[in-house]
This record gives sequence, structure tokens and C-alpha cells, in this order.
Amino acid sequence: MQTDMSWTETTKRPLLSRWPAAFIAAVLIGTTALVLYVEASISQLKQVLPVEVLRQERDVVFIIDDLVYLQDAIRQARDLPGVEGRQIIVDRIELVERRIEDLNESYEFSSQIGIASMYATLKPVATDLKLWLTDGVQGLSPDSEVVLELALERVGAARVEIAKLFGEANSNALAILQAEAANLERFRGALILVVIVIASLTVVLVAFIFRERRSELAAAAAQQRLRESIESLAGGFALFDASERLVLCNRRYGDLYAGARDLLVPGMRFEEIVTAAAGAGNFPQAGDRADLWVEEHLQHFRNPGPPFEIELRDGAWFRVAERRTADGGFVVISTNITELRRRESELRSIGEELRHKNVLLD
Repeated sequence: MQTDMSWTETTKRPLLSRWPAAFIAAVLIGTTALVLYVEASISQLKQVLPVEVLRQERDVVFIIDDLVYLQDAIRQARDLPGVEGRQIIVDRIELVERRIEDLNESYEFSSQIGIASMYATLKPVATDLKLWLTDGVQGLSPDSEVVLELALERVGAARVEIAKLFGEANSNALAILQAEAANLERFRGALILVVIVIASLTVVLVAFIFRERRSELAAAAAQQRLRESIESLAGGFALFDASERLVLCNRRYGDLYAGARDLLVPGMRFEEIVTAAAGAGNFPQAGDRADLWVEEHLQHFRNPGPPFEIELRDGAWFRVAERRTADGGFVVISTNITELRRRESELRSIGEELRHKNVLLD
């Protein structure tokens, strides 16, 4: 009976020891996945929000242009009295109405550019003008000089008010964007600290699994499960020990070193991986000074600083964050930002278009 009890305790011991490992693995995978997701979301928001605001600014400039054209149409009606002249004005009024209706319904961030206030200003103006051009004003004919002059003054006042709202909204939008950017950067800093904790847990997890394994089969199965979980992450992930030797990484981390993918195996030194990738022409920045570029890259790896961006020979862009772990190792997270780079280019194009419009208005 004593032999049976001893055998039972021995067989249960490895099973019980795997529960802490499973818990740490779950925390590691879940938290790292959250960090990568939030990082991507923050970067996307920082790109989308300025583009959205600039698009609204561009459309407001178009509305101001439409008001200028409406004033021109009223002046032309003085020389073209009758239905035809009034119809030209009505067509311009309806164009302004459609523009402000579309603007009011299209944008999620309308409050940042004052769209609601502009809508409240222009809607009554359009309604009054159409009424005046149909029924006249206080017994005066719609074609009379007095009615047309009154319409011209009303449009001019609306144009001044829209320009005033536009200027105030621009200042408010800039302040909001600056505050939002500062908050996002602080949040990103906190996430980097989380990554360091995660990396430390990873080292503990790997050491725990290999120290506590009871057979080669059980250790191989645990390692395979961990690799499959890391492989499911949206971004690249790699862990190096204090000797700069690779502990583990996922397939997406290999996208950063396509020219040295075969070297991404446990035990390989980071210097060997970077040297092979640079020699294969994976980094166009290296050019014909690959040795110097590798040395600079190693210095950045050994003395981690802020995240940096790097371009590959196929045109892809990655943001790379490197940090030391508590035990002297290194953790690397890479995020594909090719699409965000494209949005930055779009943002610059819209900004140039808006500046050009402002020059024309001045």
C-alpha cells in the first residue's frame, strides 16, 4: 500500500507543476496580445484623427467658396432680372444646403471643427433667401434692388460668421489633438513597462518548464504549446537572454530579418542574425556600409532607447521596440506599420491641399 501511495504521488507531481506554467503562459500570451493590439490601435488613431480633421477643414473651405459664388450669383442677378436670374441664385443656395447637410451627417468628429454651429448658421440663411426670392420682402418684388441687396448682405454676414467659427474651431482642434497625442504617448510608456514585466515572466516560464520537466516528451509538448501561442500574436515577438542569444521568437519576427530567417533558432546570437540579414541586403539603409550599420544597430540593441522605425528592401516599414528585462535579457516587439506610413503620406497630401486653399482664400 505504501508503494502504491508513493507511485501515485510521483505521477501526480509533474501534473501539479504544470498548472503554474500554464497560468503564467496564459498571462503572458493574453497581456502581450493586448499590448500589440493597443499599440496598433493608438498608432491608427493618431493617423486617422488628424486626417479626419483636415478633411473637415477642407470641406469647410469649400463651403466658404460656395458662399463667395453665391454672392457673385446675386450680383449677376441685378443684370439679369426675372426667373432666370433668380434660378441661378436658388441653384447656388441649394448647393450650399447640400454641402452643409453632407458635412453635418458625414463626420464623427464634427464637434472638433464646429460643424454643428456652421449648420445652425447657414440653414436659416438658405431658408430665408429662398423665401425672399419667391415672395419678395414686405411687398417688394423678388427682383427688386432692395431685396437683392438685402440677400447680398445676409450672405456676406453668414460668410464672416462661418470664417470666424472656422478660425475658432481650428484652434480648438489643434489643442485637442495635442492633448490627445500627449495622453497617448504616456499610455504607450506604461505599455512598455508592461512588456518588460511580460518578458520577465517569459524567462521565468521557460526556466520553470525546463527545470520541472519529468520527461523529454512532456518538455517538448509544453514548449510546442508556448510556441504556438506566441505564433498567434499579431506582431513580431522575440526574447534574448543576457548573452544576447535567442530564447524564442515567432514567425512574424522573422519578417524583420527575411535575409537571415534560417538563423532564427534558439541559441543564435543577435549579432550573427543582424550581420547575416544586412549582408543579404535586407536593410536598404545599410547600403555599402553594412559593417558600420551593423555596429550601430548592435549599440542600439545593447542600449535600448525609444522605439524606432526601419524600412526593408521590399518597401515594408516596421516599428521596433527593444527593452531590457529584469534579469539582463532583451525583449523585442516589432509592428508592421506599412499601412500607417501610407496614411501619413495621405495626411501630408491633404495638408498641402489645405494650405494651397488657404493661400487662394487670402
